Amino acid sequence: MMPVMGKKGKIMAVCLLLWSIFGLIGAENSRNFERIDAKQGLSSGFVVNLLKDSRGILWLATLNGLARYDGYHWKIYREGLNDPNTPQSLIILSLFEENRDILWIGTRGGLVRFDRSKESFKHYHVKLPGKTLDTFSQISQIHQDNQNPDILWLRVFVKLVSFNQRSGQKKIYGIGSDKSQLKSIKIVSHIYQDLSGLLWLVGDGKLLRYDPVSDKILPFRKKKIEDAVISVTPSLIDPNIIWVGYEGY
Repeated sequence: MMPVMGKKGKIMAVCLLLWSIFGLIGAENSRNFERIDAKQGLSSGFVVNLLKDSRGILWLATLNGLARYDGYHWKIYREGLNDPNTPQSLIILSLFEENRDILWIGTRGGLVRFDRSKESFKHYHVKLPGKTLDTFSQISQIHQDNQNPDILWLRVFVKLVSFNQRSGQKKIYGIGSDKSQLKSIKIVSHIYQDLSGLLWLVGDGKLLRYDPVSDKILPFRKKKIEDAVISVTPSLIDPNIIWVGYEGY
């Protein structure tokens, strides 16, 4: 494990080998597993993502609609969620709870706002410019900005996009100064925002940091992990610590 000092907090980098060690330790404790499939009411045998909301309801992103499970009963959402203009809108990839009423849904065809109090869906098309395939509309991660709740950070295909839900405007981000901002990051994954508002993400094997003040994304330089970063996730104990997974040497 190697500590890395960040601008406003510590970052801990750890080899992915540790995850396998923790897995072996956890295997010592007995666990009871129950299989849930189409026979119990699940809409698809392929579950892409899970979300337990603030009410304790479990939401499942599947390849055939959105599934809701309260521990006793299933409810499957297809009507309303299905957009005739986006044939792949029933392929759910990501989920994010904004509040007790609003659930954001990332599909292979775009972004959907689900008002659970009214059970109504609103579709937003966030396709990358110059792309014609539906693949370039798929939203695999959603994060709400903790400084400006109108802004949603999206991973659209392999790009980082900010989406203003009030104005509908979107912006695709690149790395570096204003001139090189047009050069988009090739592969983006694992978006996380710390308490100070700095956005951390992984792009092209690098740990990247977005500063909302300068509106720029810059690589976070550190030897040994500079071009080998795989994932970034917050600590569950200390909000000033970020765990960085990287390929070991």
